[in-house]
Amino acid sequence: MKNTEQLGDRYFLYRSVISIIAGLILIAYPDNALRYVAYAIGFFTVIMGVSTLVSQNKYKNELGTKQQNMMKMNSIINIILGMLLIAAPTFFISFLMKMIGIIIILAGVIQLYILYKRKSMNMPVTASLYIMPLIITVMGCVITFYSFPAVSILVRVIGATTAFYGVFELLIRWKINKR
Repeated sequence: MKNTEQLGDRYFLYRSVISIIAGLILIAYPDNALRYVAYAIGFFTVIMGVSTLVSQNKYKNELGTKQQNMMKMNSIINIILGMLLIAAPTFFISFLMKMIGIIIILAGVIQLYILYKRKSMNMPVTASLYIMPLIITVMGCVITFYSFPAVSILVRVIGATTAFYGVFELLIRWKINKR
């Protein structure tokens, strides 16, 4: 029982320290952290493409022609996308943020439209109900047109949350072991 508790304490300590370090790295270097995440996703996408290609060649006698062609196409697309992601991570991050921003703008506009329709049907709609959809729409515009500063702030918030989690984990463990 004692060994299990010591292992649990060590696990909590490792998890806390890793969370604190990862959080501080995200706070200090948000742009580099995103770039490395993009590199990792690109690398794993290339590995997926190569492994699918190897699997397709290994089992080509058992697969039909359509399945072989689909697997080849999937492999080639994965390899190309992975290589592009590795070659130009900032382009893909920017593109992704613009798409997310557009989706958020659409969500805010749809909420505003729903409120407008409710009001035109003589349903009670207070002015305060327009605040959140307007904020959502403005935030979508910020993310769309100023994607890297918005991403940098978001990564810093994630970093601060991760570091706070690590510190709180240490605090909880310290309080438990104190008893």
